[in-house]
Amino acid sequence: MDTDKLVDAVTKAIMQRLNAEPGPSAAAVVTFGNVPAAVLAPGLATRAGSTPSDVEGSQVIVMTIEAFRAFHGGGAAALPATPLPAAAACCGGPAVNLANKRVINEADIRGSGVPKGGTITVGAKAILTALATDYAKSNSITIVKQ
Repeated sequence: MDTDKLVDAVTKAIMQRLNAEPGPSAAAVVTFGNVPAAVLAPGLATRAGSTPSDVEGSQVIVMTIEAFRAFHGGGAAALPATPLPAAAACCGGPAVNLANKRVINEADIRGSGVPKGGTITVGAKAILTALATDYAKSNSITIVKQ
């Protein structure tokens, strides 16, 4: 099983169990970074954090790898994609170029660093996996073939 999928599945299971607690004891979750909505169970009391003091009063912290590294002083992982010039971000958000890849899977899109509402450019003959397409749709990411 893919490590990202395993982490997402475990996190989602934890969130669902925490959400099952009725009343005021329901979990207060603080997210750091661009945590995908699919990881969090619907109805959780969540708020975005940006500093260590933001965790006060929360029961659970969910963070992206980049946010984890930033908290611990490590550098962010090098992105495999090459950002396009700002003029290329014409479709409502930042753009990333994955035209050098022949097969694009979900991990490629997740690792590209493109935020929700962004655009990914792929080669004319690129093959997109079903999971890649689903992930892009669920995060409002536009995929443009050259």
